[in-house]
Amino acid sequence: DIVSVEFSESLFSYSLTITFAAAPDTSAIGIVSFDIDQNFATGAYPAPFGLGLGNYDIGSEYEIYFDFPNSLGDTLGLPPSAYVFDVSNTSMTPMGLPLPIQFSGNNASISLLKILYNIFDPQMNITASMLVKE
Repeated sequence: DIVSVEFSESLFSYSLTITFAAAPDTSAIGIVSFDIDQNFATGAYPAPFGLGLGNYDIGSEYEIYFDFPNSLGDTLGLPPSAYVFDVSNTSMTPMGLPLPIQFSGNNASISLLKILYNIFDPQMNITASMLVKE
């Protein structure tokens, strides 16, 4: 269960932290969707892009996939990583390189350099969900 999602900004980077009720489920994939223009009619809408329940669906322009089971990383020899996608035109366009997930207790976090990911807005809407891999 996701308890909270925190997005913060420093001079050179963004930090995204997901706090769980217990340690992150390593059989699940976390998806964080960002609607940066606060317009539900633009971006990918509805699910799977901009995933939410009922009126909480958003028109997301960007999504970050937390690969907790390391489905992609194992084949590439990487640790569990997060992947950023541009989904503004309803296709999944990868942005940049995989970002290693940093674990601390019930938290999972990543850091995004602004020079590579200068895409976020302080007035954006964020939604998060977990999908269990069977």
